[in-house]
Amino acid sequence: MLIFYDEMICHSNYFYGMNKTLLIFVCIFFSLNISAQKLYPVKIKGLFGYMNTEGKMIISPKFDFADEFSDGFAVVALNLQPCLIDVNENRAIDTGLYQFIGKFSEGLCAVTDFKQNKFYLNNKAEKTISLSREFYEAHPFYNGIARIAKKIDYIEQKFGMEISRIAYRFGYINKNGDSICSFIYDDAEDMFEEVARVKINSKFGLINSMGNEILNPNYSNLSSFSEGLAVVEKAGKFGYINTKGEEVIAIKFEYSTMFNNGFAAFIANNKYGFIDKEGAIKIEAIYDDVRPFGEGLAAVLIGKKWSFINTKGETQMQPYYDNVAFFNDGLCPVMKNKKWGAIDKTGRLILQLDYDYVSPFEDGIARIVFSEIELYADTNGKVLPVLEKKD
Repeated sequence: MLIFYDEMICHSNYFYGMNKTLLIFVCIFFSLNISAQKLYPVKIKGLFGYMNTEGKMIISPKFDFADEFSDGFAVVALNLQPCLIDVNENRAIDTGLYQFIGKFSEGLCAVTDFKQNKFYLNNKAEKTISLSREFYEAHPFYNGIARIAKKIDYIEQKFGMEISRIAYRFGYINKNGDSICSFIYDDAEDMFEEVARVKINSKFGLINSMGNEILNPNYSNLSSFSEGLAVVEKAGKFGYINTKGEEVIAIKFEYSTMFNNGFAAFIANNKYGFIDKEGAIKIEAIYDDVRPFGEGLAAVLIGKKWSFINTKGETQMQPYYDNVAFFNDGLCPVMKNKKWGAIDKTGRLILQLDYDYVSPFEDGIARIVFSEIELYADTNGKVLPVLEKKD
């Protein structure tokens, strides 16, 4: 999933478009991979259940809330109380025990009890890590490391006096519950690709899974890594670093985006083009806006209408749509007259222009919204779930 960066580090379900405005595309893909089965949460008559990729309801609607499955488990709520279930609806963590249950990842999930004590539990609901009361926020484990926020007493000089206040700083722990670095960061992200972005004051840097800073916070912006590279900003110019913190593409662009399918967008003279991973211009900056390359095609804005080009910059479809996303699973969401659908690479409408929202496809499924009703569609344009008719 493509996620661009803003002033704060956060894992969001949104991605930022090339013109730095938040797009409608919300890439939320609720999935479970267990026994070759994926499940997606569905809300029917106010209650949540789960369907499979064919749109058959596997778990009937009975929950007040249902989150995505992760590592074989999902957080759901019954009578507004959270619990953790597996694909067979067995409760790994029952209701009434915790007021918060986090995402299950790498065999553990963070929980908070009704006395505000925080723990990590395994899939047998056994406590493996206990956190002291000074920790106020615990995130899932990735690459054996979890991001934790801690309350501290922060003293600042103001009006000629020392003023003490409660502040929050981020650090990381391993699965033994040991801190791997000091809690000094104003913001931080999860440990993906064995590196994580961290922020001190208004500057961004990198830390590795050993807790060592491999890049001192000195960039005014730093994106997530995509295809081994991250966008950095310094003095109003943009370039790229690798996971070692080395600048591999010079910081010289007016603006540039994360790599996708080997291409990244850049701006020159208020027009958009594309570069490759060597920093060479592959498609000249002649477009008013662009979307990321996906499966060999990218959407480009010409005037007020969107068209598509291939990796050679050759036009594949004439400008027609009012808004578009990007190709994945052979389809791309498109919008015309404020209604969304999806086309294939020949331009044929597979999902008709009937919807208020269509997400990019992933694993053959897209999330759609019709008159505030959230549903799904498959790559054949079939709306899911398929509900059995009652006699």
